Amino acid sequence: MNREITIEELERLPGVRHVYDIRSREHFEKGTYPGAENLPFGDWDPREFAASANGSVYLLCHTGQLSTDLAGGGAE
Repeated sequence: MNREITIEELERLPGVRHVYDIRSREHFEKGTYPGAENLPFGDWDPREFAASANGSVYLLCHTGQLSTDLAGGGAE
């Protein structure tokens, strides 16, 4: 299931979660969600990523629009 959530909702979720910040390395280094990994948009391959991720996956960007667009391509 793909849907947009807030950071506050993400923090309330139980269990293990994978959070990927899809902004540029430069923006990632300025600050991100604690524990997030940087996976810049240009490096995104949903086929490879879907096969390697176990559990829920959350994408983080500046406005949420790019994350939502990518999630429609196969990520949760």
